[in-house]
Amino acid sequence: MTGLFLTECLIKIIVHGFAWNGPDSYIKSSWNKLDFGIAIISSFSFLQLPSNYSTVKIFRLFRVLRPLRLVNRFPQMRIAVESIIQSVP
Repeated sequence: MTGLFLTECLIKIIVHGFAWNGPDSYIKSSWNKLDFGIAIISSFSFLQLPSNYSTVKIFRLFRVLRPLRLVNRFPQMRIAVESIIQSVP
């Protein structure tokens, strides 16, 4: 799954440009920032580091955010999540 997420990020970066192609650039969207961050953090799980490192354990905790990537696929869920986030303060 991580490979598919990284491939999707790469394709979107190629199509939209990373950051310097105007308002439609990949990294200018908050949802794409979330997708990119989750994909990069998930790729750290492939590093062969001893599991007693606290930083490795922290990165593994961020894998919980993977389901949030699916919110980007469904506009109704995106509206619901954005509403919840705005109502928190």
